[in-house]
Amino acid sequence: MPDPLLASMGTPTASKLPGAIIAYRVPAGVEIYRTGGLGIEQSDSLNGPWTEIVGAANPLVVPTTGAPKYYRPKF
Repeated sequence: MPDPLLASMGTPTASKLPGAIIAYRVPAGVEIYRTGGLGIEQSDSLNGPWTEIVGAANPLVVPTTGAPKYYRPKF
C-alpha cells in the first residue's frame, strides 16, 4: 500500500484487519471477537480436524472448563 493510504487509515487497530481475532478473559470464560465478518472454526487439536461453528455469535463466549479447544478464523 502507498504511504499516503496507510497514513489515511490512522492508527492500526484490530477492527481494520480482516480476520483478526481478539480474546478477552471474562467471568463466563473467554470472549472471542472476530473482524472482517469471518466465521470461526474449532478443533480439539492444533493439527485438526477443524469444524466451522455455523451461526457463531460475535463475540463467541467459550467456557474455560473441560478439555482444551482451539479456535481460528474461517477464511
